This record gives sequence, C-alpha cells and structure tokens, in this order.
Amino acid sequence: MIDSRMPASTTELKRLEQALEEQRNVVSAIFDTAAALLVVLDPQGRIIRFNRACEQTTGYTFDEVSGKRIRDIFMIPDEIDRFISILEQLRNGVLPTDYETYWLTKSGERQLISWSGTVLTANGDDGGVTHIIMSGIDVTERKRLERAVLQISTREQHRIGQDLHDGLGQHLTGIAFLGKVLQDRLAEGSRVEASEAARIVGMVNDSIKMTRDLARGLLPVVAEARGLMSALGRRAGEVSDMFHIACRFVCPYPVLIQDGALADHLYHLTQEAVNNAIKHGKSSAIVIGLTSTNDRGVLTIQDDGAGFLPASSTPSGLGLRIMHYRAIMIGGSLEVESRPGAGTLVRCLFPLVSQESEDRDAG
Repeated sequence: MIDSRMPASTTELKRLEQALEEQRNVVSAIFDTAAALLVVLDPQGRIIRFNRACEQTTGYTFDEVSGKRIRDIFMIPDEIDRFISILEQLRNGVLPTDYETYWLTKSGERQLISWSGTVLTANGDDGGVTHIIMSGIDVTERKRLERAVLQISTREQHRIGQDLHDGLGQHLTGIAFLGKVLQDRLAEGSRVEASEAARIVGMVNDSIKMTRDLARGLLPVVAEARGLMSALGRRAGEVSDMFHIACRFVCPYPVLIQDGALADHLYHLTQEAVNNAIKHGKSSAIVIGLTSTNDRGVLTIQDDGAGFLPASSTPSGLGLRIMHYRAIMIGGSLEVESRPGAGTLVRCLFPLVSQESEDRDAG
C-alpha cells in the first residue's frame, strides 16, 4: 500500500514502477507460454531470451544456451553463411521475408523451422539495433507429410509415364508396323488406297512421337545411377536447339545418384532455373554444372542474363520459391547470387541420399 504521506512525485514514481513491473510480467508470461519459438538475440547473434517452446523443441534449457551464439549451437554447417547474411540484413534494418532453416536438437535430430524476424532499435528508428527478435514455427511434421504426398504424386506420375512408354507406345508401334505392311501390299497391287494407308501410317508415327515426348516429360530421369547426368546433358542440348542459345552441361567426373526421388528434384530444380534464365534473364549462355565432394553434391546453374537485385535472402518469385522448396525437400539448401547486368548463379548443395529416402528408411 502506498503511503499517502509520501510526496506526490514519489507516489507517482511508485505507481509508474508498479505499472511497469506488471507490464513486464505480462510480456514475460506471453513470451514463455507462446506456442511459437521465440528467441531474442543481441546484435552479434548471442541468445538473450529463449522461451519454453524453444526448450521443448530443441531439448536445451535457457541456462545451457544463454549468451551463446545461435549459429554455434543450432545451425547445420550448410546454412551458417545464409544465417550470417540474414543477421547482417537485420542489423542494417532490412527485414527479410520468412525463411526456413534446419535446427539441430540436443539429441542431434534436425527440426525444420519457419522463421520471421524483427529488430528493436535505440532512440527510435534512427538508432542502432539493440535486439533481434526471431519467431519460428516447427514445420517438420508438415513438411514430412508434404513429402509423403509428393512421393505418392511422383510414383503415380512415373507409373503413367511408364504405361505411356511401355503400353500405349508399344501398342501404337505395332499398329504402325501393320499399317506399313498393308501399305506395301496395296502399293504392290497398284491400289489407290496405298496413299491413304501411307497417310494413316504417318499419323500413327506422329502419335508414337507424341507419346514418347509425353513419357519423357513424366520420366525425365532414367532410373539408374547415371540417369541425372544423362537427363541434364540431354536438357542442355534441347535448350540449345529450341532457343538458339549456348547451353552446356559440365560434369568433370561421374556423380552417381542411386535415389530416383533425389534425381527428379534436382532435374526439375535445374529445369526451373534454366527457364528463369531464358524467360526473365534473357540469357545468351547457360552452364549447368554437377560435382560432388565426399557425401554431398553441388548443382549449379550459371547464366549471363540481366540478373536482379534480391530484395531478401529468399527471393519472392514463384519459380525461386519452388526451387527453395525442392532443395529443402531433399535435405539441401539453395543459394542465389545475382546482380543487375551480371547474370545469376543458382547453387544447390544436397546430400547424395535425399531426405525422403532417410524418412523411408526411418519408417
């Protein structure tokens, strides 16, 4: 109870202190009970606050992580450079769009977290950054379900492609053969119907070509270890022929990928990057590169096009978002380097065994 004999200024000061304390308690309660992961960092990325959701997700207590750099505890090596770049943007007052990154738990498991961030500054917006606040949602299970749905879709796509190639394609080939036999017999008898038979044979052969093209679109990567290399080399040749630009595939030594799902994602990621380089970059030369070191592979798509200035660490274009999504689906990461007038480099780092395969093995 406040003593009424205190001077008015002292009474007011006590009232303000009490209100401030109540406000702190409310903020602290919200912070600790929030379902989202909430982390407060200093400008160097050291942990100042770490809520209960973070403790439950990672297995670390706040005492274990307090004062330590977040990247030293939770970041996987492939994502540290990207996080440092995002931290620098936040310090400079540039708020990146939401991005996803893996966190390592205390037990060594990977949890995929979708993050957003903001900053607190001293003396208003013109002051320096004093705190960085990161809010995250654990999307590991959601992504696992999305991968399962995509696996089902991919298997069905492969089945249809195989049916087109082995079923309808072979059936049409048989019809074309019989039609050619009929055409030859009619021609031997100088029958006027021979020309009609030839036209029918031509139409069937066109249908065979269309069927093969459809099957190739559904099954771009042959199911064998060298399949991705063959598919990327073929795609580079197709781009050169179709668009009359210099497109080549460079693979200094064999990169053998046994996992069909991994190869499919990498092929479609390349296809998207090449399409962007042609459509948006107006490129005249594209180089597709594939290499590996130890148990990790590196896929690059370099063009000499118009380039762009990324507004954030995760570009907002739909095609680029799809590429980022595919990289995450295989347990990898995607980097995009571009400057106006200097072209674009897309680099995907990936494990030679995809995340989908690891999930299947674990199941």
